[in-house]
Amino acid sequence: MTNQRWRYDVVESCAKTTNPDAIARLRGVLWRVRIEGVAMDHQQARPEQQIPTAASVWLVMMKAHRSLQALMEHSIASLGIGLSDFMILEALLHKGPMRISTLGDKVHLANASMTAAVDRMADRGLVNRVSGSNDRRVRTVDLTPCGRALIEKLYRKHEHDIDMLMAPLCAAERTALRASLKRVGLAAQAALQVQHVTLEAPDPA
Repeated sequence: MTNQRWRYDVVESCAKTTNPDAIARLRGVLWRVRIEGVAMDHQQARPEQQIPTAASVWLVMMKAHRSLQALMEHSIASLGIGLSDFMILEALLHKGPMRISTLGDKVHLANASMTAAVDRMADRGLVNRVSGSNDRRVRTVDLTPCGRALIEKLYRKHEHDIDMLMAPLCAAERTALRASLKRVGLAAQAALQVQHVTLEAPDPA
């Protein structure tokens, strides 16, 4: 029911009753509706606040990402492991054994950084290198029993922290947020590929 309709109903009710208490209550209702109507009219008069610009959405995304990453780094560091090592162990846990180059692509680390990380975790007994059965020159990285036990424990803690962060969002909001972020990410990847093609295209003769 609209605010205007409310006003008509309250005025009509006031006209039909002579009870002072009833009239006072009805006038109170009319006053609250009037205040709410003014607030609603004020919001409708400023539509630019209802539809955020793309730049403002991007800024909020960047701030949220920085805050989330800092919190996750702190949470993971408190368990005695660095973020890059955690990402490598998590990828091996959920994707299985991989070559170093493939693993580097998964966690977005350069080959030199990947080699150093694998060496570091191998020294701790968390991963080992396995030679291929067909080509012994091809070596993959896999979790040791100790490494698997560690990352399963760490991942449960990580998953709990993420659940706590997402608690303010209902299931529908999480679903919508995931879908929206995925669409934005795919659009960014497509735009980046177009830019690479444009930059690598030869100059016309």
